[in-house]
Amino acid sequence: MKNKIPQWIVVSACITDTQGRIFMQRRFDPQIPLAHGKWEFPGGKIESGENPTKALKRECKEEIGCDITIKRLIPYVWTNIWKERHGKQIQAFLLCYHCSIKKGKPHPTNPEVSEIRWCSQKEIKKLKVLPGTHEFIQHAHL
Repeated sequence: MKNKIPQWIVVSACITDTQGRIFMQRRFDPQIPLAHGKWEFPGGKIESGENPTKALKRECKEEIGCDITIKRLIPYVWTNIWKERHGKQIQAFLLCYHCSIKKGKPHPTNPEVSEIRWCSQKEIKKLKVLPGTHEFIQHAHL
């Protein structure tokens, strides 16, 4: 029997503003080399007993100091197996929601966020992003 890989359900926020720009943050995570330094949407793992929307609101508050309004679930699920520096593997199933800022001005409030910016879809195509990012933008029909 093969070793079982832990599975996580992860949520992320594709946050847009009134100008149609998308909020991106740069990940600081040396433990996962393939993710370190890449651009991503805010979000994170759903904790035990949390529902996805509650988890997403908590993660956005923790990472960028903002309250968000969740507009809708983007109809796409991304999965990937991540390998940590020391060989441990994790399979993540990622759900993404189209959101807007309800309250606050985004700023890094977590050591895992090294940089933030608002980008056009054209600008995002030039960034080194986490896998699944372009697919979520495409399925969001922004």
